[in-house]
Amino acid sequence: MHKHYFYVPDQNQEKEEVKIEGQEYRHCCRSLRKTKGSEIIIFNGTGQKKRVEITEEGHDCAYAKVLEELPEENRVKPQIDLGFGIVRNKAIKKLIKPATVMEVEKIHPITMENCIKDNFNEDKVRRYSIQAAKQSGSSYLPNFSEVLQKQEWFNLTQDSNLKLIPVQSSNNALFEVLDKFDANEVNKISIMVGPEGGFTEEEIETAQDQRYIPTNLFTKRLRTELAVTNILSGIYHYYHKKW
Repeated sequence: MHKHYFYVPDQNQEKEEVKIEGQEYRHCCRSLRKTKGSEIIIFNGTGQKKRVEITEEGHDCAYAKVLEELPEENRVKPQIDLGFGIVRNKAIKKLIKPATVMEVEKIHPITMENCIKDNFNEDKVRRYSIQAAKQSGSSYLPNFSEVLQKQEWFNLTQDSNLKLIPVQSSNNALFEVLDKFDANEVNKISIMVGPEGGFTEEEIETAQDQRYIPTNLFTKRLRTELAVTNILSGIYHYYHKKW
């Protein structure tokens, strides 16, 4: 039977009681018609899940008592930091959902030369992320940074074991690149994906100077959101087979 999951941040949780509010309350008690006595699963976005029972329903929130703390889940490995050139909202939604389902740890919007916008609505993107986690049953949410300049991104990813930049013209296939690294020593991967207009040659050269490896994902040009889904699924498929 399908279980319904609801996001409740730590600040709304006490040892024996939790408070469900906002969009999660509306989804739970208005859309799904959960009422007093209904049992649901809540998660906090960092691996913790609890089975709770609704005890009180108000006008704009509900309270529930904790019945059971469920075993904490291990996050999918290796850790991935995803940086991408800022794209339109429709593309961001398509990008964020698979990144959340595949439990990317950190997501960073980056200003690049060919970006057609320079702002990033974190509240809206976080809602996309919560929706994806609930649908998949994951108990993890990615951490989002503010919009970064390229050099800020390079500074943040200096300690990554492996750095990848999808480039259509590259001769390096993804699995061939991954084969060159000992899977047991790769615990953090940084991925830099271009915006809708693609990378400039200068951006690719600068990334290579920062030890990013150009990687070919497909013979045809991929949209930003498809490139993200492609490279994430490839990486996790590769390492899960190894482990």
